[in-house]
Amino acid sequence: MKKLGMMTLLVIPIAIAINLIGRQITQMLALPIFLDTIGTILVGILTGPIGGMTTGLLTNAVRGATVNPVSLYFAPVSGVIGLIAGFAAKKGFYSDWKKTLLIGIILSLAGVLVATPIAVIAFGGADGSGSSIVTGFFLATGQGIWRAVFSAKIITESIDKILALIVAILIVRNIPESTLVKFALGNKLIKSRR
Repeated sequence: MKKLGMMTLLVIPIAIAINLIGRQITQMLALPIFLDTIGTILVGILTGPIGGMTTGLLTNAVRGATVNPVSLYFAPVSGVIGLIAGFAAKKGFYSDWKKTLLIGIILSLAGVLVATPIAVIAFGGADGSGSSIVTGFFLATGQGIWRAVFSAKIITESIDKILALIVAILIVRNIPESTLVKFALGNKLIKSRR
């Protein structure tokens, strides 16, 4: 397995803090989204799939140990998001907005496909997040549990992951080239700016 570089190791704790703050804000505002993958996507873009996945998994471990144990169940979602964000960066998908939108859609679908079975199997569809309200709405319309959770996740994950991706990209675009070059994918990101 490839070692994580020094810049990756330095940015992961910052990214975890960004994720925790994003989630805390959405909880305080009772929003049905999470914003807990901004840092995960950011590290994926800067350092690649292993850094992104590590950040996602560690975020959920920290949150699960300190704030809400439910977060531990959803660690695979964050890990997959970081992995995809990193692979996309390695392949140059952040060079234009059309490709970036495609990655936003892929991140959303990955979130839905990984989170839905976790929410249904582990929590009966109600995991205590804001998206449970949306699930409740779909249940009230007569949908079965799997369809209701899937429908809710399509809405909430799409908004959440595309918004998180946009914020992460805006952060990357504002990192000076002299700093960006120090990251594993920095040169690739600098070339995509030109």
